[in-house]
Amino acid sequence: MAVNLTQYRAGTELVSLLKQHGLPKGALNLICHKVAEIVEEALKTRKPSAPAAQANGSAQQQAATSAAVTLKDLQSADAVLHGVPFTIPRGKFDVGFFPDSMQLSNKQTSAVVPYSSIQHVLVIDAIPKLPNTTNVVLVMKSGHAVKQGKNCHDIIVLQTKDKPELDLPAPAACQHLGDRLTGATAVVLSLLLASYIEDIQEDTFLTADASVFSSSAGDLMIAANSGASPGWLVPLSAGLCYVGKPGRFMSNSSISKVLFHRVGGSSSTFDITVIFNSGAAAAKPLELGQIDAAELSKLQGYLLDQRIKVRLAGADLAVFCG
Repeated sequence: MAVNLTQYRAGTELVSLLKQHGLPKGALNLICHKVAEIVEEALKTRKPSAPAAQANGSAQQQAATSAAVTLKDLQSADAVLHGVPFTIPRGKFDVGFFPDSMQLSNKQTSAVVPYSSIQHVLVIDAIPKLPNTTNVVLVMKSGHAVKQGKNCHDIIVLQTKDKPELDLPAPAACQHLGDRLTGATAVVLSLLLASYIEDIQEDTFLTADASVFSSSAGDLMIAANSGASPGWLVPLSAGLCYVGKPGRFMSNSSISKVLFHRVGGSSSTFDITVIFNSGAAAAKPLELGQIDAAELSKLQGYLLDQRIKVRLAGADLAVFCG
């Protein structure tokens, strides 16, 4: 037998019980053999143990972790930024920085963002039609959505202004930067996050970069609608970020292909559908529309540079895919 039943207490008891019923030796061996096959198959197909499931970040365990998050008194925070405007979640929040997490709080709601759950910090400035505005986007790791009441957010978006500048005492974690932190909100926020986030990688902090993508007008992003809601599609070295409703970050590795619709002819705009790999956490396709036709070659060129498949809806776009 592939598995020796007698190495298990229950297996020994089973063999003894079968002998008590006076089964012929051939029948006894056959039953033991079949039970051994069942045991072997079960060992091969069993689900991961609790520690493995925790390592893989099962949804139930993460939900329990989110539910167990305890809100703290901002007066005990290392540093606090007051009245910071957010678009996800929407509203103005006081932002407290603690050794293990940052906390968003206002009179209506609160949310806790563990630093260990942050995958990327995207600093997106030079937004067309929004001068002196910088979006700071916190992209959460897969399975580590931020819980805010009944809502869960895969990204957090702060929309900050360059003026007025902040000036606050530097917490202990930032003492290497001097006694005080001064500058625009986005700058101070980035300094704080860089001081608290452990194990910073090369792509933890990202900005829109003209060497990665530049629109036909020289902008670092292009206008794109999600349904009737306007927004901005920002191509980055690590993936696509859609700043709008719903906000979304799509890593290059999670994208299976991008379908292009209404390309050519007399149309002044085109649409795209981002299709994700079957194993990606964000498996639901993202549809974006009303993109200026002048950006067609620019967007396709970026996607191909990132080795993302480009397709014309309904057929292969061989001229672009090579």
